[in-house]
Amino acid sequence: TIALSRARARAGQADEAVALAQKAAAAGGGPAAASALGYAHEVLGNMAAAEAAYREAAADPAGRIAGNLGLARVLRKTGRAAEAEPLLRQVLEQAPGAVDAYKESARVKIALRRPDEAMGDASTAAALAENDPEAQRLVQEVIVAKALGDVAANQIDLAIQDLTALRDKNPELALARVGLAKALIKRGRIAEA
Repeated sequence: TIALSRARARAGQADEAVALAQKAAAAGGGPAAASALGYAHEVLGNMAAAEAAYREAAADPAGRIAGNLGLARVLRKTGRAAEAEPLLRQVLEQAPGAVDAYKESARVKIALRRPDEAMGDASTAAALAENDPEAQRLVQEVIVAKALGDVAANQIDLAIQDLTALRDKNPELALARVGLAKALIKRGRIAEA
């Protein structure tokens, strides 16, 4: 029931996922059921319920990794990235090869406006999971975040250089084109934007 709940949540059938996870929890599914319930609520957009379920999962040593990872994701999504960072450090200490933890850590560091540190985590995730398109895309997102930070720091030419290279390498990447347009406009090169 737990695996089915997660599959339904990934498929966008969050209501059904919540019902399945609640059924698993009632049947004594323990921290795995609580984590599945957290994920279903997260997909549904009910972040308070997701947070409560992830906290329940993390309270049990058997569910600490999945619970803390889910909780960190919810904290970031609700504007509390600083609270998520220590949870992710704990996850990575307990599971050093946890690709999802590296990806979430990169997202948290982007939210905290530390793209240089985010690049390390995103690159680690991409190296550990070479066939994971999300991990590969995250590296690109970090490049854009770093470049936009460069624009804010008035290092516009460096940002234009990095974003042009990213756009040329990945012409379909809208995020790179938008970031480049912002940098060009800031430089006063509106016609090129």
